[in-house]
Amino acid sequence: MNCTDTSDRIAAYLDGQLCPAESEQVGAHLHSCTPCHQLCDALMAQDFAPMSQEEKDAGCGATGFWNAMDGCLEAELEGLTPARPEGAGWGRRKVGLPMSVALAYAAALLLAVAWGYQHMERAEELEATARDLQLQLDQERRLAAEPGLETEVPIYRAASYNSTRPVSYTPRRSTF
Repeated sequence: MNCTDTSDRIAAYLDGQLCPAESEQVGAHLHSCTPCHQLCDALMAQDFAPMSQEEKDAGCGATGFWNAMDGCLEAELEGLTPARPEGAGWGRRKVGLPMSVALAYAAALLLAVAWGYQHMERAEELEATARDLQLQLDQERRLAAEPGLETEVPIYRAASYNSTRPVSYTPRRSTF
């Protein structure tokens, strides 16, 4: 265990809130590391004791305590909130994006649109090919249903390939 992990766990170690294995690791580190051991000693010297119910009631339950607390918080918030000029609404609000970030967003959007358009065209092309293949299959099934009929059948291609070639089909031999 390193010093960072140990310093994060010292308070829980002193309160007995760590599991036995983790408590053993923290204890071993405190035994071998002088700065962490000194930090642990300093925390133990503070001797925090829980407040009694009377002390809690005297501090937090005092008359006007919460009203005073609300007033202090509102004053701090008013100091942190910048004043809005007259007529400044959502439409006139300036966005503080650097130009390089805005250009990166625009480029990413453009790439996404181009990618989507490309895939849309590809899908349309594949649908056209599927329709052509379905027509060809239907035509072959019709020819197979009428034995003895030999005819020239055009080969259907995708929309990008517009040539046809004659094919003779003999159902008895199942050849093209």
